[in-house]
Amino acid sequence: MHKSLPALMMALALPLSLPAAIAQTLSTPRAATSPSMPSSSMPSSSVPSSPNSASPAAPTMSPGLPPSAAPVVPGAATPGASGATPSALPPAMPGALSPGVTGSPSPSMPNVPAPQYAPPPTMSQPSYGTTALGYVGPSARSAPLTAEVTLQQLLDLVKTFSPSLAAERSTVAMAEADLMAAQTYTNPGVSFTTKRGEQETTLFQDVPIFGQRGKRIEAAQSGIEAARANLRLVYANALQDAARDFMSLLVAQEREKRWIDARQDLEAAARIVSGQVEAGSRSQYDLTRLDIERAQLDAQLAQAQGQTYEASARVAADVGEPAWRPRAAGAIVPRWASMNFDAMWPQAQTRLPSVRAALAQQTFAEKILESERREAYPVPTLSVGRVNNRQDGNSNTFGVSIGIPLFDRNQGPIARAVAEAQGQQLRARAVILAAEGELRRATDQLNRRQQLTERFEKEGLAMTPRLRQMAQDSYTLGRGGILELVDAIQAIAEKKNTYLDLIEAALQAEVDVRVASGELGADLE
Repeated sequence: MHKSLPALMMALALPLSLPAAIAQTLSTPRAATSPSMPSSSMPSSSVPSSPNSASPAAPTMSPGLPPSAAPVVPGAATPGASGATPSALPPAMPGALSPGVTGSPSPSMPNVPAPQYAPPPTMSQPSYGTTALGYVGPSARSAPLTAEVTLQQLLDLVKTFSPSLAAERSTVAMAEADLMAAQTYTNPGVSFTTKRGEQETTLFQDVPIFGQRGKRIEAAQSGIEAARANLRLVYANALQDAARDFMSLLVAQEREKRWIDARQDLEAAARIVSGQVEAGSRSQYDLTRLDIERAQLDAQLAQAQGQTYEASARVAADVGEPAWRPRAAGAIVPRWASMNFDAMWPQAQTRLPSVRAALAQQTFAEKILESERREAYPVPTLSVGRVNNRQDGNSNTFGVSIGIPLFDRNQGPIARAVAEAQGQQLRARAVILAAEGELRRATDQLNRRQQLTERFEKEGLAMTPRLRQMAQDSYTLGRGGILELVDAIQAIAEKKNTYLDLIEAALQAEVDVRVASGELGADLE
């Protein structure tokens, strides 16, 4: 008894020391940390550096799409953004289509203030820390968000901070938990029985000698690969949405500038009309008509500014920063190159996230079927015991027990797994056929929109400077009236905005090709 006294004292002292230990732990500040996932579970995402930091010269960028681990599809639209092009973009083709279309903010002009964009507010949110899923909250960024963002910078932000992508990473963590469960052995059991003159203690353990545990582990590992493939698909969709929103913002900024240019043309015409009125060759009606046109252009400019703000909000939502209002850094100077389906499909069908996800799900279903079939084998139970009998003495017992698969041979789960495997095989084939059709459609649509844009630029947009000059000269010489001058200004603005609509359609078609070819989303490993 005296030997167990120290242990008893320690057991009694432990509850008394717990409150002090807890109080000390709570009073000690600690950094918010959480366990990290194994390196194999999820690719690490580096926080993109600020555009103000030292980096390669910013693209003479076409809003073409960023580099990826897979070979780059030739032929991208190139926006010029402070003078450099992402390495993933093809060499610029001769013949820029846009006559001086830039994406920089326009200077202010008389009576019409240039659109103002406040710098993004400083984010002051509590630190989220780095979770086991690899997601870091906004306050953990290495640099504040900037007022302008390039396409490549936006896609890097989406990869690191997209809320939907961060949520989808939890599926990989759950699949890894399934692997841990598959690798775990069942717990041993112990039984104790007593009767008059005899006590028996037995230890027993299930032993899956027919490979059930190995099949469960293979199925769980296949589940991890399927979860990662599905994560790549979600990542590709997030990049597609971000790229589309960036193109829309870039075009919205350019459309806003075009309405400012139209307003400037109207002011130049107003100076001519004022001179004619002062000389007595024109009436006050002409000035009144210009004032009405000025009010209409102001309304159209305000509407364009609202569209720019809305497009900026969508870009901010893509990276989970609703208070951020960025501007797209770049210029619309498209340079086209044809994209051929036959040259792109062999690589696309091996790297498309949708195809890889479908094939991974098919493999996972097949592994589940193998595991269920192996579960039909009975699992023997080994037992070791000790019997203490007052009359016969002590003895050891050894035994084995095994179930007889007479009625339950795991028929239901096996049938369900067979149906699931067949369904996944059919789904994978359907996904491959749909991906082939989508790439055909996307390449054909892009080539058609490129040709339409080129034709409109040559046949319609190139004539607008001459139309402006002819209208001004005709009014100055007294051969035309104020209505002809106003109609010319309106026609020029409409032609420029029609050209922007064609450019936006072509850029969106280019995004579709990048997604349909598997380029977007292939760099997430």
